[in-house]
Amino acid sequence: MAPQKNSLCWNLITLQPDRKTAVCDICKTELSYQKSGNTNLLRHLRTKHPVEFALCGEIVKPQSTVSAQISSPTQPQPHEQSPSLDSSSSAASSKDVANAPNISTDSASSSSRPTEDSSRQPTIQSTKERTSKCKSDSLRKQELDARVLDLVTVDMMPLSVVEDSGFRRLVTALDPRYEIVSKKRLNSEVLPARYQEEKARLRSMLQEVKHVSIATDCWKSRAAESFITVTVHFITKDWQLQSRVLSTMALQAPHTADNLSSTLRDVFAEWGISDKVTTCVTDNAANIALAVEKLKLRHQPCFAHTLNLAVKESIRKTADVLAAINRLKALVAFFHHSTIGTNHLKDAHRNSHSAFRKLKRELETRWNSTYEMIESYLDQHDQVTQALCLSGKQTMCITTDELDVLRKAMATLEPFYEATVELSSERHTTVAKVIPLVDILKEMVSSDDSPLAVLLHQQLQERFKTVDRRPHLHCHLTMATALDPRYKLNGFLSTDSSDRAVQMLKEVASTILLPQCSTAQEAKAAEEKPIPPPAKKPKSLLWASFDQQVEGKQHVTPNTATELEVCRHLEAESIPREANPLEYWRNHCASLPRLSLIARDVLSIPATSVPGERLFSEAGEVISAKRSSMKAKNVDMILFLNNARD
Repeated sequence: MAPQKNSLCWNLITLQPDRKTAVCDICKTELSYQKSGNTNLLRHLRTKHPVEFALCGEIVKPQSTVSAQISSPTQPQPHEQSPSLDSSSSAASSKDVANAPNISTDSASSSSRPTEDSSRQPTIQSTKERTSKCKSDSLRKQELDARVLDLVTVDMMPLSVVEDSGFRRLVTALDPRYEIVSKKRLNSEVLPARYQEEKARLRSMLQEVKHVSIATDCWKSRAAESFITVTVHFITKDWQLQSRVLSTMALQAPHTADNLSSTLRDVFAEWGISDKVTTCVTDNAANIALAVEKLKLRHQPCFAHTLNLAVKESIRKTADVLAAINRLKALVAFFHHSTIGTNHLKDAHRNSHSAFRKLKRELETRWNSTYEMIESYLDQHDQVTQALCLSGKQTMCITTDELDVLRKAMATLEPFYEATVELSSERHTTVAKVIPLVDILKEMVSSDDSPLAVLLHQQLQERFKTVDRRPHLHCHLTMATALDPRYKLNGFLSTDSSDRAVQMLKEVASTILLPQCSTAQEAKAAEEKPIPPPAKKPKSLLWASFDQQVEGKQHVTPNTATELEVCRHLEAESIPREANPLEYWRNHCASLPRLSLIARDVLSIPATSVPGERLFSEAGEVISAKRSSMKAKNVDMILFLNNARD
């Protein structure tokens, strides 16, 4: 007796002639069959082919609906429902609609034609087509490959994420037609293709600018490999500040000035900016400073690094502050290593109805970390003291005198912290703030007679003594402050400094040769038909001397034009300190053509090398313990694309 094929499983499984076995049409697996039931067949489809089984059962009408259509075809039927995939008894009550006779109230001839109703049960072939994998050249496949790459370049996931079982299950559940890109293809094709695409886009942007600045620094990976990262900073034609990663290269040779200058020269040549780089921002290391000198570029020491050195040296020489900070460092280390202490600290916060915050540690390579450590402790002094007592560490508690020392130190260091944070921004030009901030910090610490403040004032005087009195080649800080419409001459505390800034602007601007049509108005005027001058009349003996004097005064020399530009800029109304100075230059570049060229150069210089420093933490995610052997070229491409996403 043949089995009644009223179960959904027979759409995807074929009964064999021996009536004891059945074969799955999808995976060709041989299954046992018993006349008493087909539970094992349904289980196979649900576990091995859930998508195909679901598609097969989505539009099959229940037996009761088909019977009702046969018994009373003219009566309206209730809403059709798909059989439940979670109940084998419900699935077994469904008919094989594909084998059911056509039911129609039309003539017999129409019933012989195949119906196009959407409720018709799909065939095995149509089911396979709907569940077949996307073609390798399809737009859907390419789009999903690109989104997988985003996990690597944006979220810093390892390339091997495509081999993780959990990720593969997720992707299959979201889109079973997508065949996940292999790690090999992701590494050898998809990643390099995206890199070349973004690299060409950046190269095109660099071709349109005349001046660029760079920042660079060296760092080490988990595998103790040495790298150098170079970032480029420039202002576009529409006066937008851009900061992008150029290159991250492995350094095999010693970090001598010659080797570093050669590496930087290769990077400039690769990007076609050898004749466009004007300034290089680095830390205060002697080797990189000498390398910049060999390249004959303006050198801008990182302001944040210099400020951090001043703070560290001042703390080192202040005995009571240094002792209190060392005690605090030991306290913080205890909570970072003790689970019991951390739990007591959480309980203390819970009892005081305050939010738990982890104590921050001081890191030598992280600017402002000393200030942040003190701040994080003072915000929860009572809770930390309670947790130490409960942990049996009463001797580690900060005393009242030490607490007073830390509070005064934090108040003294707060302006330095704020200055570092403000100058670490990449969104707005920052170099013009260096001179005003140095003067402000000097003034603030000079009014404080504490030992720490006195030492900080001495450090500022020593490390920034030539900040506004540099030679002509390195006068970019002075010119940047004078050209920034937020500060102009107000950015200089002394009259000598402001007079020197005006003189520098005039000298540099006078060397700039403008094209014949340097502004949009001049270009438009050049396109118009020139109006012929009036016919010359015979010279009058009466007015001859006067006309000659007038003609001489009307002739404007380049020096006169330069002075007019400088005066026009300095006399214009200053903009608010929170405003974007590049908006000012976008609106005044036509009327101030020489000064706008200088501004486009010096205002692009970053005050710090923070852009490269930020990459170190991102590089730490790229070269993690799971992928510490990543090739240098992949590190370069991933960091480049991670920065390009903005």
